[in-house]
Amino acid sequence: GRLWASTGGGQLLQLDPASFAVLGRYGESLTQSLAVDPVSGRLYVSSGDGIEIFDPVALTFSHFSNTRVDDLAFAPDGELWATTWPRRGDIVTFNSRGRAQVQLRLERAVDSIVFGKPGTALAGLMFVSSHPPLGEPSGSALTMVDLTTLQRVEVATHGPLAEGLAIDARGRVLVANSAQVDVLMPLTPPA
Repeated sequence: GRLWASTGGGQLLQLDPASFAVLGRYGESLTQSLAVDPVSGRLYVSSGDGIEIFDPVALTFSHFSNTRVDDLAFAPDGELWATTWPRRGDIVTFNSRGRAQVQLRLERAVDSIVFGKPGTALAGLMFVSSHPPLGEPSGSALTMVDLTTLQRVEVATHGPLAEGLAIDARGRVLVANSAQVDVLMPLTPPA
């Protein structure tokens, strides 16, 4: 029932879920991404130094990885994935010691990743939003990745900048772009 927010270079904020009032401020130099470990409840937060782990009970940070990231997400199996920064085309996973292993390398700058929910038509899939290098007019893309084979298919191209991806309670992919939130939900499971 807790609500947390990153501040793009400042502190990690704990917010009141009803009023959005700031209940607590923690750390510094934390960037834009956070992910909650589904097992421990600890928050993995991107920072200028890589990734920090915040313990919401002890209210303390510990350093996890020197790899700088743009987005973080836990896969349904509990593995931590991230998009790298400033090299923006790599998608990595981390071992328990915080060492990154490249799983995918895209030619586009990767913005966000999200995983299909187990028990839905999108189970076993990862979605990746990306955009071309600055100055190229081809627009953003949404790519679907099979987690078993890492094969990928572009499901949408030439769209507006898709900075954030999320999964809602029904298992739909939400794509936040510069003007609106688009919803992706297939009528039949992808094959």
